[in-house]
Amino acid sequence: MFRLEDFFYGLGDFYEMFEEDARIAARVLNVTLTSNLVGGGKKVPMAGIPVYARNNDLLKLTRVGYSRNRVRKMQPIS
Repeated sequence: MFRLEDFFYGLGDFYEMFEEDARIAARVLNVTLTSNLVGGGKKVPMAGIPVYARNNDLLKLTRVGYSRNRVRKMQPIS
């Protein structure tokens, strides 16, 4: 079975996903797909889930064939 990896980036009280990961999360988890402007006026698709819901949502993604990776910022970038 072909497996996709979905990346969750820990930002405060949410795990955020971007680009295709956000589109997948919006579809599978039934969350809102939003966007944010970046350099050059390009819109980047975004979706987020609250930290408290992550275990259930990660399980939903796994059940439909997606592996997942969580990324948490540990210290400021200098």
